[in-house]
Amino acid sequence: MIRHHFLVFFVGELKFALRLEFVERVVHAVEITPLPGASSDFLGVINVHGSIVPVVNFRARLGLASREIRLDDRLLLVHGAEKTWAFAVDAVAGVIEPPPSEILSAGSIVPSDAAVEGLIRLPDGVLLIGDLERLFPGEAA
Repeated sequence: MIRHHFLVFFVGELKFALRLEFVERVVHAVEITPLPGASSDFLGVINVHGSIVPVVNFRARLGLASREIRLDDRLLLVHGAEKTWAFAVDAVAGVIEPPPSEILSAGSIVPSDAAVEGLIRLPDGVLLIGDLERLFPGEAA
C-alpha cells in the first residue's frame, strides 16, 4: 500500500496540504518584485539562488480576501511540469503521513471546479489537499 507524505499549511482559516513530492522547499517571506499589469492572483517574482520564480497569491486563487505579505509568512516553492512556482501562505505546520484509509478523493464531495484533489480526515477536522492541475492548468506535473 502506497503511503503519501503531505506538507500542511494555512491560508486564512483554511488548512491545506500538498503532496510532498511537489514541494521543493519552504522559505521565509522575502521582498516580492511586482510586475505591472499582472493579474490579482499573481504577486510578482522573487530571486531564488539566481532563478526568477513567479509568486502566486494563493489567497486570490482560493477566492479569499487578499492581504499584504507579512514577515512571518512563508513561501512554498512548488514544482510543476514546466517551472517552479512560489505560493504565499500564512504558515506551515509541518509534514504528515496519514493512513491511506483517512485520505478521500474529492469526487462528489467538493465542486468539480474547486482546487481540491482530496481530503484528509483528522481527529480535529478536515485537511484539504490542493490540486496543482486545477491551480495551474497545463503546468502541474
